[in-house]
Amino acid sequence: MITIKADVKGLQRVISKYPKQLDNATSIALRRMGQEVRSDAVSWAPVKTGDLSRSILMSPQFPKTRVTVGTNKPDARIQDLGGTIRPKRAQYLTIPLGGTRGSIRSHTGGFFIKSKRGNLLYVKKAGKGIKPLFVLKKDVTLKGKPYLTRAFKKMTMGRASKILSEEVNFVIKSTR
Repeated sequence: MITIKADVKGLQRVISKYPKQLDNATSIALRRMGQEVRSDAVSWAPVKTGDLSRSILMSPQFPKTRVTVGTNKPDARIQDLGGTIRPKRAQYLTIPLGGTRGSIRSHTGGFFIKSKRGNLLYVKKAGKGIKPLFVLKKDVTLKGKPYLTRAFKKMTMGRASKILSEEVNFVIKSTR
């Protein structure tokens, strides 16, 4: 349950006498909320390449009663909430090992073996031994690392009402 508390002394007077100022205060409060959610999400996003955190954007919506924070990255949701990844166009997911670049197709001359743990590996001869390049899996389950969910939760747990009351109080004080 979320409880939002607001001090409404003088609010009726301000609403009727200064509707534009109150609209402006609401817009400023929403922009502040969006910027704070974005900032928190960026700082909490899992970092491998930095693409995910750089893709998190905040945009005010019209009318000025909404703000949107999110990303267009396809893997953003599964990173935030977790879930199972399955191959779409192949039998297996190919997961590169130890700094391997490219795809299996770009590594010719390799062969498949089963590891002691039962994993299917794509390997290449390396000197007198072999070098594992890829592990092949039917699916992979990721544990969620909440970054966007956590940022929204922080905002709804009292921070939003504090920001809005600061902006409304500023309008009330400036109209006295």
